[in-house]
Amino acid sequence: MQPKFKRVLAMLLSLLCLLPVFALAAQAANTLDYPVVYVAGKFTYIYNKKNTERLYPLKTPLSTTIMNNRSELISAYNASANSGDWTIFGDKIYEIVEPEYRQLVLDTNGDITNGSHVNAVAAPKNKTSNFALEDYMFTYDSRLDPYENAALLNTYIKKVLQVTGKSKVNLIGRCLGTTLVSTYLTKYGCSKVASAIFYASAFNGVQMMDDFFTGNIEFEQNRISYYIAHGMDTEGDTYDLISNVWSILNALGLAGAGVNTANEVWDRVAPDLLPKLVRAVFGTWPGHWAMISAGAYQKAKNVVFGDCMSKYAGLIKKIDKYQKEVMSKWPDTLNKMVRENGLRVAIFSKYNTPLAPLSSESGQQADGTVELETMSLGAKAAPIGETFSAAYIQYLKNTGKSKYLSADLMVDASACQYPDYTWFIRDVAHDAYPPEINKLFMDIFHSSTQYTVFTDSKFPQFVSYNANTQKIAKITEPVAGTEAPGKNILQIIASFITSFFARLLSIFGGNRTAAT
Repeated sequence: MQPKFKRVLAMLLSLLCLLPVFALAAQAANTLDYPVVYVAGKFTYIYNKKNTERLYPLKTPLSTTIMNNRSELISAYNASANSGDWTIFGDKIYEIVEPEYRQLVLDTNGDITNGSHVNAVAAPKNKTSNFALEDYMFTYDSRLDPYENAALLNTYIKKVLQVTGKSKVNLIGRCLGTTLVSTYLTKYGCSKVASAIFYASAFNGVQMMDDFFTGNIEFEQNRISYYIAHGMDTEGDTYDLISNVWSILNALGLAGAGVNTANEVWDRVAPDLLPKLVRAVFGTWPGHWAMISAGAYQKAKNVVFGDCMSKYAGLIKKIDKYQKEVMSKWPDTLNKMVRENGLRVAIFSKYNTPLAPLSSESGQQADGTVELETMSLGAKAAPIGETFSAAYIQYLKNTGKSKYLSADLMVDASACQYPDYTWFIRDVAHDAYPPEINKLFMDIFHSSTQYTVFTDSKFPQFVSYNANTQKIAKITEPVAGTEAPGKNILQIIASFITSFFARLLSIFGGNRTAAT
């Protein structure tokens, strides 16, 4: 073999040996590895000033407290019914509930005065690569003004960047945490953020919060029937046996009478009870006012504060600022960052779990706590338990939008602000978390370009979740019927009562994180 040819062959062999290195280098160039700052959606533990007692989540669930005092409530109800003075019943409810939250209430400026607190967020770990979702968990007191918490988040992000040596972070906001992330981005911009994931978002308001703060409570027999038939308890089980009992009551005409009585009692009790009860429980928390939608905000202020607006002027100033600068402008603020500043986003919504049947709005498609349309920034959905009409489906086909229609015919993602960046998970309640989603989150964060619902065929735009197997699967057809678990009627009733109250309070407490 000629020396010259040998040298050429040696060069070719050397290049072939280096190809894997070149490939890895190219892959690394197209893969981002930024630290992930996770902003939880629910309370971490709140303690008293001396750190000797946990104040929240409540050590005794509110549903248990109510059941433990049922004899007193029944006596007060009878007294009101006999006298026509419904303040007796309302005062008894207040007397039972108010002490449970007394140490959590903020002052008239929305500030802490008794030293109750969340333990300080841990100092960020010194890590420079291979970042995981659970590395940098930002804990905060969600009672407080989102602007106050956003300042703390800004400081924490700076510390994370300092210890990691990175120029940007990825952000995850979950439920209430999305109001904090949206406040942070509004105030500080996205120069330090590569990608942001919004999971089960509350940044556009929450219907149940609107209903409570405005007093828009109205029980509807058909909605209660649907909730009993299709709702899930805190363990993911259904209410098969209580559904049968409810069906018997319906047949006897007793269910409707009970619903009518409940509405009549509420109408009599609410004017005096509701404002002081809301203020005593969570009406002084600016962080929870951040979940009142722009459309309901003014009415909510009028109902909760009424003739004591001047007394709560400091608190109102804070919540007005959030509504004016964040809530009312958020879709436009986010859009500007995406279009002009290159912020990459992903929005995750959940559906097919009914809202608690408290108003005429509870028929919306939802995850049991937040309605689908608001958390997805605009998705259209058939009423829960229904599918789109043939005419609507044909319209989507005619307009070339049918690729955004879920195979179960429940959700139209074409109406979203970001139809290509919005995913939907069916059959997973608001406070549940599919473990498989963590991998997708990291794939989104590692991508150097905007990830879309078409990027990974293993995780398309619409998936369903099986709580028993904890597996996610592509949706291919409409929902089939499910069999209910076998429990006795007392277990089901107890589970229903507990879950019903848990659903109402689910946006006010909890500790589940992205990694669990």
